Amino acid sequence: MSQYFRILFISLIASLVLVPFARFIAFKFDILDHPKTRKIHKQPMPKLGGLAMYLAFVVGTLFSFDYNHQLKGILIGSSIILFIGLIDDIRHLRASLRLVFQIIASVVVVTHGVVIKVFPYYPANVIVTIIGIIGITNALNFLDNMDGLAGGIAAICSFGIAAIAYHTNQRWLIFLSVSLLGSCLGFLRYNFKPAKIFMGDSGSTFLGFTIASMSIMSVWSDYKIVAITIPVLIMGLMIFDTTMITVLRIVEGKVRTFRQWLEHADTDHVSHRLVHMGLSEREAVMFLYICNFIMVGIAISMPRDGIKTAYFALAGYIFVCAWGIWKLHQIKIKKINYKRG
Repeated sequence: MSQYFRILFISLIASLVLVPFARFIAFKFDILDHPKTRKIHKQPMPKLGGLAMYLAFVVGTLFSFDYNHQLKGILIGSSIILFIGLIDDIRHLRASLRLVFQIIASVVVVTHGVVIKVFPYYPANVIVTIIGIIGITNALNFLDNMDGLAGGIAAICSFGIAAIAYHTNQRWLIFLSVSLLGSCLGFLRYNFKPAKIFMGDSGSTFLGFTIASMSIMSVWSDYKIVAITIPVLIMGLMIFDTTMITVLRIVEGKVRTFRQWLEHADTDHVSHRLVHMGLSEREAVMFLYICNFIMVGIAISMPRDGIKTAYFALAGYIFVCAWGIWKLHQIKIKKINYKRG
């Protein structure tokens, strides 16, 4: 236990030290997120927070002094995602090119044994694994739309994975998850409203990719329904938000192709809709934290052999998602009247 807290402490301190340095570098080299029509911040904001979190994560992981083949694959894959994200933050890249590198990174973790084991045929598992990793990678990127939101959700997911990994004695998974948790907590010190730095696409895609890979790396249960339900609940908020905007944007005719889905940016996410319901930005973020904590709590408390519990929890999640999409669809998105940063 003490070793895990040491890794958490190291990654936390590294993040607290590296984020201000990344902020300085971003200002020096003009790596900034400038205000635009759909942006909700009013001043140019440094967007190298993702690099600082990545370095803190790596530092924490290196101090574990213990590696397996899967862990190495996740480190390599997340490095690829971070690299292409940095280039995208500095010089905007086409969505198709970003997707190519996301596929490459996903293949890397697959070749290192990080594969979903749901279907009897290995190729089917590989395809679902790659689609799942890419989906969550972009889901957290989409969710990075308010101060403290993406970083906080990533921290909560990392905590959930670490807690279950500890109870199931998955040593390497604990190393990864507590390192990521520490890096997120350190970043939140500077990103919670009013933000002093953004994580950028490099940070949000790195976090999403790493969380997705850890969820697949984990051995949740010998029962498939339990093994599916636990990670779905842990990543439930990301899945809900992405599902909601996908369904509503298709219904409203905003996106018609996969490329448009990747590139379309708007203020119609669940966080924005909560603000339009009357919550402040901080209240919306805290409400979503609570929702994610509840889902993570259910996942942590679920018995590893609780087949009936898993069916009930998954059915409940699907019902709440469907009801939430229906209710939030009624919220009319008006002119942005709140400020980020």
